[in-house]
Amino acid sequence: MNRQQRPITDRELRAWLAAGAVDRGVGEGLTFVASTIAAHAGKTSWILRYRLNGRSKEKVVGRYPELSLKDARKQVRQDRAQIARGIDVTAAEQAEKALQLEVPTVQRLGEVWCRRPSTTCSAARSPDWTPSFEATGSRQVTNSDVVLLL
Repeated sequence: MNRQQRPITDRELRAWLAAGAVDRGVGEGLTFVASTIAAHAGKTSWILRYRLNGRSKEKVVGRYPELSLKDARKQVRQDRAQIARGIDVTAAEQAEKALQLEVPTVQRLGEVWCRRPSTTCSAARSPDWTPSFEATGSRQVTNSDVVLLL
């Protein structure tokens, strides 16, 4: 028998937090989770729990109260659609974050700069423009270093 559950309200979420540590499912694999310390601070996480290829997985959907229950459910529906297609949403999110954290090389920065339509950089188009920066990390190259080269 499939029983109907009444919708959870924001008031109930705040009551769960006030009671201390919480780990409660709210449907569709969405779980409201907080340690004792986080609960006292009024912060918790929305966790999506799912199975893919026979393995249990978890993804942090967002933080409460910054992400409302309505928005968390919306995100979970999107994630569930990807999971149904066999996409590991946790691994996809980690790969995306890794790309954002990737430290660019001087060569890569030059290539990106030269692709800009308003840029003329004949020296940077040459394959031997980067040796002058090879020993220097991209975070240590200054604007004046690049201007001197170009």
